[in-house]
Amino acid sequence: MLSSNKYNTFFIDTCIYDRFSCIIESGILEQLCQFKDSDVKILVTDTTHNELVKHLSINIEKAIDKLKTAINKGRFHLLNISADLIEIKNKIQDLESIELIAENRILTYYKNIGADIIYASDYLDISLLLKHYFKSLPPFENSKDKKAEFPDAIALMTLEGWAQKNNKIVIVVTDDNGCKDFCNNSKWLHYENNLKNVITSFQPKTYVTKFLNLISSIGHDALSEYLDNDIKKAIIYNAENSDIDIEANCHHEYEYDDTEIEYIGYDFLTDLCDLRHDIISIDNDKVVFQVIVNIDCKISASFSFSIYDSFDKEHLHLGGNHYSINTKYERTIIIELSGPYADNDLSKMRLSGIDISSNVIHIEFGEIDIYFSDDDYIND
Repeated sequence: MLSSNKYNTFFIDTCIYDRFSCIIESGILEQLCQFKDSDVKILVTDTTHNELVKHLSINIEKAIDKLKTAINKGRFHLLNISADLIEIKNKIQDLESIELIAENRILTYYKNIGADIIYASDYLDISLLLKHYFKSLPPFENSKDKKAEFPDAIALMTLEGWAQKNNKIVIVVTDDNGCKDFCNNSKWLHYENNLKNVITSFQPKTYVTKFLNLISSIGHDALSEYLDNDIKKAIIYNAENSDIDIEANCHHEYEYDDTEIEYIGYDFLTDLCDLRHDIISIDNDKVVFQVIVNIDCKISASFSFSIYDSFDKEHLHLGGNHYSINTKYERTIIIELSGPYADNDLSKMRLSGIDISSNVIHIEFGEIDIYFSDDDYIND
């Protein structure tokens, strides 16, 4: 377990932002706002900042493309609001530079969490960088893609230079193996691959103990029953507003449409009686914790099959089919309870927030084929 007395400065690698789909206004990344104006310092290197702007720009561009496609399809069927849809499309086309939108988003986020940008020009030792590159020392690996590690190397050496100058150990949150090896060979950088673990390490131990005593006194089933209805609503809302990404095995090229999801139920994968390492924000009258649930559902989709005619250079439609599959997927849910919790009485608290930031469901349908004629093929 990290000690907040020894480690109070941390850095989040780009790969961790990607793990959370760069959704910075909700979910666990939003929880970093609690550290603004605190003793905890969050660092961002200029190299990482540029990578984040690039990744956010890609996500924004994809979202705009999806929205344009949906508008183009919808305006021919929703004739009563087609003019409104066209107006929305025009507003999208009139948007300022996507890169500028991304940069403004990320700079606002830094302000909200109190992050400081540090610059390679102030802390990077170029001769050390080149030494690591030519000798294939961490984070560089002895491979043909070695040049791709330059951004990580620059960020890590910038952090190390800052840490040495300020006599501070910096926690580096990353799941990159090259970065891990670099940190393990540095006296100034400490490797951690789980952002939640870093956040929980900074929570006031007195408040954590009081809340855990409350949970221990009422038990798993009582807390589960208390949360159940709101969690169901949040799961269903999230499912209805998620993109369903389907992969299947087929001898033909295929496209899918008309995806539907039917909620069946869920189970906690997190032990509600042992939330010590899942509390990500707490004070005297509010607690925010994270749970993982396993969701049962039925997903349906219509498939259209085709084959490419190399002579006419076009795709020939072969037919379609409809498939359904019973499946499971996991979601991380952030729950906020407000009210006093020192009296071991859950009724004095209220659920003041629930957040599921993931919005893509990846599903493997298995074998599909045009020749199956069942209208509703179930693959358990």
